[in-house]
Amino acid sequence: MPETSESSKQEGEFSEDEKIEIAQHIDEVKKLLQHGVGVEDLSMAEGTELRHITEDCYREYKEIRDSLGGKDLGRSPHIFNIEEEAMVRWFYRTFGIQYNEDIPQVFIIKDDTTGETWKYEKLEEEAVNNKKDEILKKGHKYTENTTIPNDFKEYIRRLREKSIRP
Repeated sequence: MPETSESSKQEGEFSEDEKIEIAQHIDEVKKLLQHGVGVEDLSMAEGTELRHITEDCYREYKEIRDSLGGKDLGRSPHIFNIEEEAMVRWFYRTFGIQYNEDIPQVFIIKDDTTGETWKYEKLEEEAVNNKKDEILKKGHKYTENTTIPNDFKEYIRRLREKSIRP
């Protein structure tokens, strides 16, 4: 497992309010992990790593926010989302998995008018865009969702199981 940065191990760095906010971010990351990839009940090592990563992300968020005048930027395009960034980094630091490159994703497009559904692999981006255009040309609306295949979720479960064995 890659090293955790030293900066995240500094004690007393965060105020009580910031610690509460970081804990809320950690809870949100856990929800993303559970609902997106099926990762539940983090081990002590996984949870500790997630806390360190979330603290790093929070620290970076604060630095960027402060450099831009201290405004609360929410989901501004100038800054990353703490929870999403923490999840991406957790996968990389814990398993060496690059979230956006190594995790297969399936795009599901549903024509809201007809109820028809199409599924596309991540690499079929052009086909996804063509299908959306086709639906819009008919005057219909569509819903788009992304999911991770169950076989990859099972792979992550087995990886985690092996990583906690002595």
